[in-house]
Amino acid sequence: SVRRSPFFERFAELGNIEALCGLSQMYLRGEGVAIDVEKGLAFLRRAAEMGHANSAFNLGALHRTGDCSVPKDPQKSKHYFQLAKELGCEISVEKFLD
Repeated sequence: SVRRSPFFERFAELGNIEALCGLSQMYLRGEGVAIDVEKGLAFLRRAAEMGHANSAFNLGALHRTGDCSVPKDPQKSKHYFQLAKELGCEISVEKFLD
């Protein structure tokens, strides 16, 4: 619901990775808030920058596929898949690094 957004945003401001990930999905998919791709990507980037491997993987995938109206960008995709690998992502990214 829309009421959840301020709760998540407060925890995101405090650097809570789960809140950042939750907000990214809410904004990318319009779950309880208006779709805002840039805001969703910003939350996901912040989580990746804080060392969250799955967020880096998700950024790589979004820039590869164009899901959620994210512009396709092969260079960004490869960058984030490489970051996911460096952060120890449990999902293999090798096939996306070629």
